[in-house]
Amino acid sequence: MTELNGDNIQATIYLDRNSYRGCFTANLTYSSEKENYFRYTINQRLPNDTYRITISEKIKGSLIESHDKVIIQFIHKEYTLADGNIKKVFSVDKKGDW
Repeated sequence: MTELNGDNIQATIYLDRNSYRGCFTANLTYSSEKENYFRYTINQRLPNDTYRITISEKIKGSLIESHDKVIIQFIHKEYTLADGNIKKVFSVDKKGDW
């Protein structure tokens, strides 16, 4: 997740559905009025399911659009549940900027 001021505030996004229904598994993750505010471009595919991408966000005002260039990797991670069980979850890890 990127923010306009350049702060990158999240390194991993879990893509599996959570074990319970709630905000984490909302069908609409953001308002439909913002549906066209974000877009991404895959700039380069690297080894091991890793990609260089550009994330663009439309914004109001004179800046018009903000861009962030990040390196991401699709991986399976172990996730420990409250009851101690471990399951594999499909994740996107942010590996850095480019």
